[in-house]
Amino acid sequence: MSDAAQRMVITRQLYDALNEDGYIQLNDTELQLMDYGAYLYNLGEMIEPGNASQHTFYLLSNSNLNGFSHPHRLALAVLASYKNKTLFDRYLSSYGEMLEDKQVESLQNIGGLIKFAECLNDSHNNIVKSMDLVRKGGSLILRIFYQGELLSEVYRSEDQKKHIERAIGKDISLEFIHAKSYLAIS
Repeated sequence: MSDAAQRMVITRQLYDALNEDGYIQLNDTELQLMDYGAYLYNLGEMIEPGNASQHTFYLLSNSNLNGFSHPHRLALAVLASYKNKTLFDRYLSSYGEMLEDKQVESLQNIGGLIKFAECLNDSHNNIVKSMDLVRKGGSLILRIFYQGELLSEVYRSEDQKKHIERAIGKDISLEFIHAKSYLAIS
């Protein structure tokens, strides 16, 4: 599976885990934009890796994408180029009132999901197989089931989980579980 397809799958699994417990809810248009944004994430890396976010935003916001209205093209551009809140706000600043405040908040949350999903395939080995969200005591734990060898995924996702926490308004812990060991215990 390509990195883009894997990122899209992981983003959807993450959304499903958070949605199942009512922490995040998106409408059909937002889900579609999430899928496209995850697939096209950092598209500008092909032009210049150091400025991938800026190139991605420019390409998508200034291209004529058939079937996308200008506001949807802008939404797709900020999702696919999401790096942090500062850049997100900078990209949107020149577009004034094109998007409503509620849409902007939703897009920032979706962008955070995509950025976090990218961390879960940092080694490009497609090791993440599924995930779920569980409560243990007063804690929320995102359990990430994988097969293969974790390389940089744990470090990167721990560093970027703040995006998920901002989206759901709660602290979470990450637990990486080798799928074979989990199946053996179950």
